[in-house]
Amino acid sequence: MAQQQIERRKFQRAKYSFPTHLFTAEGSQFPLCYTQDISEGGIRIRLKKQIKPSAVVYLQVYTRKDQPIISKGKVAWIRERKILGFLSSGFEAGIEFQEPKEEDTAIIKGLVELALKRKKDSGGF
Repeated sequence: MAQQQIERRKFQRAKYSFPTHLFTAEGSQFPLCYTQDISEGGIRIRLKKQIKPSAVVYLQVYTRKDQPIISKGKVAWIRERKILGFLSSGFEAGIEFQEPKEEDTAIIKGLVELALKRKKDSGGF
């Protein structure tokens, strides 16, 4: 009997590639990164260089051209991305939002709902 995979995520997520600036509390900068997906709880992001797990970060996620979502976050996980199983192509990290503003959470929720509706309408479910 096949085991069912248990969904452990608290929030639904959607694939979006938003330009993002990331800064660590220690002063390291990741000036232009891109999200891979986003949820009310956080983002998965591509990075050119490694970041420490559990690092406190500050994010500017440009879901709209002139008004970024600005949030504190914490690196939940990091892993190296590989091409063909062995060539490094940077890193990806999961970042949990810490103390997001209500209006930013509402924007993200709307984006996720829109993406999921489009996916459903196109037969993606």
